[in-house]
Amino acid sequence: MNRVLRSMTDFIAGIRNLHPLWQLWVLTLVALNFAGPIFFLDQTEAIWILTAGMLGASIGMFLVSIQGFNRLLGIMHIPWIPLVIYLFERFQEIGLNSYFGIWVGMVILFNSISLIIDTIDVSRFLFSEA
Repeated sequence: MNRVLRSMTDFIAGIRNLHPLWQLWVLTLVALNFAGPIFFLDQTEAIWILTAGMLGASIGMFLVSIQGFNRLLGIMHIPWIPLVIYLFERFQEIGLNSYFGIWVGMVILFNSISLIIDTIDVSRFLFSEA
């Protein structure tokens, strides 16, 4: 089995070993960052969301291939930092008056919460907590 396929398999296995509520959290993030953009590909923001998601997934697969599935995976969401800043700046113009605006608002909210969780997880990993 090649390295990429192995890291994807290990990543999925790691998610399956999480508590069901964390699995739901991951599924929500995947839906917002990968499925959501498909409905709005004519919008620049959707392209950036999908791009940041794909870049983050690539980082995640690389990290799994060298470190396994652990708290260090929070690093995979680093591309979300400039994404959330960009979306937040655009949000005043976009607003909540459309499905697109509601989705962008949800991406900002959920990705921001995830970045907080990621910061805690990476810190715990770096300070040797399991």
